[in-house]
Amino acid sequence: MKWFLHCGTVIAAFVLLVGCSSGDNKPGATEKVLDTVQVEVMTVQPDTFIETSTYYGKVKPISDAQIVIYSGGKVERLSANEGDYVKAGTSLAAVDSGKAETMLETARLQERIALKNYEQTKKHLKEGNASQLAVDQAHLAYLNAHTAAIDAEKNYQGAMAITPLSGFVTYRYINPYQELPPGTRAFTIARTSAMKVEVALIESDAARIKKGTGATITTSDKVGFIGEVTSIALKAEESDKTYRAKITVPNPDNILRAGATVEVAIEKRKYTDALCIPTAVIRSDGVQHSVMVCTVENKAVRRVITPGPQSDNITMVTEGLLVGDRLIVSGQQLVTEGTPVRVMER
Repeated sequence: MKWFLHCGTVIAAFVLLVGCSSGDNKPGATEKVLDTVQVEVMTVQPDTFIETSTYYGKVKPISDAQIVIYSGGKVERLSANEGDYVKAGTSLAAVDSGKAETMLETARLQERIALKNYEQTKKHLKEGNASQLAVDQAHLAYLNAHTAAIDAEKNYQGAMAITPLSGFVTYRYINPYQELPPGTRAFTIARTSAMKVEVALIESDAARIKKGTGATITTSDKVGFIGEVTSIALKAEESDKTYRAKITVPNPDNILRAGATVEVAIEKRKYTDALCIPTAVIRSDGVQHSVMVCTVENKAVRRVITPGPQSDNITMVTEGLLVGDRLIVSGQQLVTEGTPVRVMER
């Protein structure tokens, strides 16, 4: 009787074990359910892409002028300091101004006398009262007097430190009551309503970049300005085999400062109907590049792509993406092949 009860217990346990095992083998019982990941997507659309080359250069005024005290002398007056804005024709200083003014008046008077004598001598020649030699001598005297008047005017302009252009005083080299030797530089005036940046182009870029090509200039604090290429050298520099190019930048508010180092992105080629994506979403595995896209079933899938040229934070894709693809641009690092996603459109 005990043997029968023991056998019954063993058989019941075996049946229960088999039943549990059969339940575990039902389809899907061991499959892992993947968590849904929230992602942000952008729909790939054709756009215009501009390929650029980046260089660095120093900002310079579009033009400047050096004011020189040609005859020297004592500084009697200073009317401008560094940073002042001055208009063309303004006197910025006076250096032995009385002497310079007297020299100018004397030279102008001698010029007028020489001119009148020359004209009278020509009249006498027509009347038969003067020779051709006398006319030539009078002409020569007038030319010498005219040259002297030009020199006296130049000397006076220097003595009065008259600026030939409107702009800012970038340097002042003289001080009040200072005795100056002849040829002393007094001021530098810079016209800054436009600025220029000179860069050295590599040969391949020099062949593709033309005069009038657009350029973006960015300062160290990320302020951007739009300019254009205004000149490109036809011959490479012997030292480094590069081609000097000048970019001109409007600067009406005088924000750009001379001497600043800036980044210059010069337009090299324009693509229309290009497929452009954020560079940050591209995964690189050796020489292979890929992105994650979202299917109509809201699942993430990996797509191998061929990147093209880059500009700033954007990359043009030449193969691997189609118009209308939903590119995962946020949360892509959290998904793998087949991960279900909850989509937020950008």
